[in-house]
Amino acid sequence: MDHIQEVLENYQIASTNIIPITSRVYKIQSHHLSFALKRSKLDENSLRKWQQVYNIANKQHLSSILPVFLTKGQDISYLYDGNYYYLSPWCESREVDEPEHEMESFMKELGTIHKQSKQSYPFDRQLAGKQIKKEKKQLNQMEHRLTSYVEKFERRRYMAPFELRVCTHYRDLIRAFHVLHEWYDTYLEEIEKMTSITISLCHGNLRSSHKVFQQDMTYFINWEHAYFGPPVQDLASYLFYEAKYHDNRIDYIIQSLPVYEASNPLEEYEKNLLAIHSLNPSYYMNVIQRYLKREYKRPQPFQIRYLEYHYRRIIAGLKLQQRIKELREQNMEESSATD
Repeated sequence: MDHIQEVLENYQIASTNIIPITSRVYKIQSHHLSFALKRSKLDENSLRKWQQVYNIANKQHLSSILPVFLTKGQDISYLYDGNYYYLSPWCESREVDEPEHEMESFMKELGTIHKQSKQSYPFDRQLAGKQIKKEKKQLNQMEHRLTSYVEKFERRRYMAPFELRVCTHYRDLIRAFHVLHEWYDTYLEEIEKMTSITISLCHGNLRSSHKVFQQDMTYFINWEHAYFGPPVQDLASYLFYEAKYHDNRIDYIIQSLPVYEASNPLEEYEKNLLAIHSLNPSYYMNVIQRYLKREYKRPQPFQIRYLEYHYRRIIAGLKLQQRIKELREQNMEESSATD
């Protein structure tokens, strides 16, 4: 722990206890306060983007971005033995009896960050159109491959458990393929006259372990992968990580979308993009291809687990896109009623 002590000296902190939490995170206890010290994966290039996060947080008064402390040299990180360390307050997540309140806080604060950091960015319609057409072609190819896999499995007298699971998923996957085609087409219609899009500060690695809920407030930590991009990428990324688990809170996430939009209203093309990101079947298909090529070294139960992870993500995407459709129809009905 000598190297940790040396790093802490640069923050002028006298520790009474150093507790390793992970291989990179330490809980630092002093006489009166507790801190989180992290040995980051930042390099010289990503360091500048990471520093920009805190410049924006200070300028826009974004209290949900958990602050970092300054060193004696008035820097927000300290370089030791080729690694950048940074220090922040230690926050314990509070378990809540009503998880929807925690999700609403998360959506509200994420929307605020995206809204306050929003910028206009030039948009190339032709390039986007070519990319969508390319993805639609790949989507057709994936659908045909999946159908051929299922037909191959069903011809066998005895299917392996993995193959049986693919066959039971098939109907939902085909539905996802068809729905995704519809969203691609709607997106192409939406962008026909667009010349610019909005981008925001995105966390870049949003998951439950990178947020802390405390005293009715959500704080976001670990901004090492931050970048400026479409804000719906953060929402899609969070859904992707959370949908993996069997006991996920997908329904809370989806039902809280209006809370996010109260802070950062989304354009129709952004909602289309959110649905497209959330329905991506390529991860599911990659698991099947690796199974067929015998690339997995772990036993079949683990392979089935990987397949289930991505199946749950597809199901979450189907639920999300349905909710987006319902909210869109609801808004149209309300607009018609006021005309």
